[in-house]
Amino acid sequence: MHDIQTPDIASVERTFQGLELKAEQRDNGIFAAIVKALLSNSNQWMRAPDIVDRIRGWKLTTNDGQLSGKTPTSTIQGTISTALKLAKSRGCEEPIEKHQIKNLTYYRLSLHLFTDSRIRDSMNTIPPTPPPDPPRLAKDKKRSPTKPTRSTASSRSTSKRTTIDSDVNIITPKKIKISHNTSPTINLMDNEHNEHDSQFLIEPSVKKKSTKYQPSEDYGTPESVIEEPMTNEIDITSSSSSSSSSSSSSSSSSSSPSSPPSSLMITKGPIDFDINIVNGPKSFAIIQETGYSYPRLSRLRRSENRYPKSKCEDAFCVKDLRRSDGSFMARLFCLADGHGGSGCSEFLISRVPNRIQELLQEHPANFDNKDEQQWFREQMEHLVRKLDDEYVEAKRVEFRHWKSRREKQSDSNSISGRPTFILKDRNDTDSMPPVDDGSTIIINMFINDWLINVNVGDSRTFLACRGKNNKWSVEFASEDHKPYLERLALKIYSNGGIFVDSNDDPIKFDPTPRQRRTRPSLKNARVRLQGQDGENEDGVPYINETGKYWSINVAATCGDLLFKLNRSRRVIDCVPDVTFRKLGKFAECGGDRFLLISSDGLFDHLKESRTDEQNNEVAKFIGGLLDNGESVMNVVKKIGSREKYTTLFKDFSQVYDDITCILISL
Repeated sequence: MHDIQTPDIASVERTFQGLELKAEQRDNGIFAAIVKALLSNSNQWMRAPDIVDRIRGWKLTTNDGQLSGKTPTSTIQGTISTALKLAKSRGCEEPIEKHQIKNLTYYRLSLHLFTDSRIRDSMNTIPPTPPPDPPRLAKDKKRSPTKPTRSTASSRSTSKRTTIDSDVNIITPKKIKISHNTSPTINLMDNEHNEHDSQFLIEPSVKKKSTKYQPSEDYGTPESVIEEPMTNEIDITSSSSSSSSSSSSSSSSSSSPSSPPSSLMITKGPIDFDINIVNGPKSFAIIQETGYSYPRLSRLRRSENRYPKSKCEDAFCVKDLRRSDGSFMARLFCLADGHGGSGCSEFLISRVPNRIQELLQEHPANFDNKDEQQWFREQMEHLVRKLDDEYVEAKRVEFRHWKSRREKQSDSNSISGRPTFILKDRNDTDSMPPVDDGSTIIINMFINDWLINVNVGDSRTFLACRGKNNKWSVEFASEDHKPYLERLALKIYSNGGIFVDSNDDPIKFDPTPRQRRTRPSLKNARVRLQGQDGENEDGVPYINETGKYWSINVAATCGDLLFKLNRSRRVIDCVPDVTFRKLGKFAECGGDRFLLISSDGLFDHLKESRTDEQNNEVAKFIGGLLDNGESVMNVVKKIGSREKYTTLFKDFSQVYDDITCILISL
């Protein structure tokens, strides 16, 4: 680690005054602040999040309000993009240079701006280089399978957390390398027959920092990620994943507005998965769209104005589960909606199908028997908890490593007399904490005559049917795990959680149990921890970069170490709801039913806010399209077109969350 000698603010101002800038560039407060930020860092190549931090830290603009919203990074990117376009349209030299490394964009001032040759030479900095790939690890030996046992915020509009960057689009999960600070770095190494449990290996690596939870208000706009270098990578070796499953997490550059909407949306159908369409539901379609935002104060809904997130945090898979002899047993659809990064969602998707397959191979279940249903329910609770423990404990190790390095650095500074707080080089990998991300998980398994739904979090499944009057209605719906649920609120409070509103003000809570399902006073509540003074032994920060406490607006998740610091008293737990519905033989189904599985990126943008009415409105919308002869693929595409169908969706949102929808015709 080394420190960059940075000029003082007076020197920055003098150099700024000597630059060959146009009058409109000097008068643009944000653009001038960007220029000064680059000057303050000796024109080192910087990413937009680093520029945001430098502007705020050095107070380089008097109009910091423009950088206090959900997308300060997008504001920087948009301002630079506008300046470059303006220079090009006028035939002038561009004031800022760009350097691309994979999906990351770095900026510095163009050298022609410096009239003094000595200053110009000193500002001719070397472009950044990508970090070296970590050494490959030898595969672990096989072993026989063992029997499984078990935010910065404004108003709520979209995602639970902000995004994490990654340039990987997962098609078939093999081996996932969860890297705290990009959304996990994914190594797709062939591990098809690896059936052992996960192992956690820690290696040094360069990572990025995410803004993670929304600090106080409802999960709001997905802010462009504030990424900074970090170290300490956790390699979580996939526990048996097979090519017959497929998951996706789409990626897109966030350095400039996107191209047309189709570039943000991916579609999948039965042909895209290694399944036997003779068995199980054979008519289904999937869409996934990466979240995006529009410039602040703009209501122009044009695709070229969109700023997509750098990576979709949703992941999904479709897989046929097979008996030991290879014959068809069940078809499984699984969706995980990540928040704070895609690490946890991808981790779950890569493991859930094969863990369930192993379970049912060892103990074939007859779900007509209530005792067998109860056995499976208990096994699923244990399976989800085991996966959650694996991920959370890996995170705990990673945070403790980071804490140890930080303490050693602090001791070293004290001995050498160096100040503890210094302006750090972009390549300083010790200062920023790892990412503490989490995910929902929702599983729907079709086995024999049964549909089995397993749900943790606020992704949603509902089953709709056409009645005798040809009207569509909801037959079954999973329950969103929100803080207002009485059973979850009591547990959260008793284990050390408190409820706050969008301003981070505590909501009064009476711990006396009540004979009702929900508490209206907690409808829009968020959860944060009590007693957050000092530091916890794992080193997980209680407070974000803006000085606000982390909070979360979902009451059950996988991951999220901050809310599981005490292993025996988890504030947020991962106990799934497991529901059984007998449907009948699939071959006898005539299209009078459909199942929708979706992340909250669909439901959070509906005009209707009541859960039951949301389900009914969407069921009627889908049913009407199916009745008109629309294909399942066309229908699910329309469900994902949140800006087009304003009878169903809100007229306009500044920010659109990631969305994944799986539509299955029965």
